[in-house]
Amino acid sequence: MASDVNSRFLQRGFRRLMRLVHASLMNFEWPSILILAIIPREAFAEASLLRGILALCGFFLFLGGLTLRLWGRGFQKKGTFVLDGPYRYVQNPDELASVLLYVGAFFVLGVMWSWVFAFTLLLLAYFACVSGTYEDKLQQKVGHSFPRYRQRVKRWIPCFYPVVNRSKASFSWAKAFKSEYSTWLWLLGILIVAALRAWSILPLF
Repeated sequence: MASDVNSRFLQRGFRRLMRLVHASLMNFEWPSILILAIIPREAFAEASLLRGILALCGFFLFLGGLTLRLWGRGFQKKGTFVLDGPYRYVQNPDELASVLLYVGAFFVLGVMWSWVFAFTLLLLAYFACVSGTYEDKLQQKVGHSFPRYRQRVKRWIPCFYPVVNRSKASFSWAKAFKSEYSTWLWLLGILIVAALRAWSILPLF
């Protein structure tokens, strides 16, 4: 009995810690800026053709991530279980959008695919840790609806067609852009780091 109580206590503590970490790291935005600032010069492509190909691929990934992020945020409403927009295709459009945004930005700046692959694995491991804590909290709020939803919609792999009915929430561009202030700050941080690296101001590189 005591061991069960201790186990539940540790689980609640871990969930709270993960929520705090997630709130502090803002979908891994600030760590991604730091990683871009400290990776060695060898991580960047030197050939102009290769840099051009990476930049082109990165641009489309970045654009897709930003579109997905805005699409999802325009439907979000605090305290409700949203089944509209990208949530009809994938459980965590925010996390998927973050992966596309960060990977796209790295490619645009010429980071080689092997380094981007390692970063993506780190990012997915982080999201795997924090997602479970929020899923437990969401299930407590919405009850049996969430397990049914989770069985039909994958966490990060989108369906090709919607598999759940809409909740008829309204979309708002104003809400989407207003709620994305952290993304605009992240983009500013990425541009600052890129400029510092281009001007060789960062002392270690």
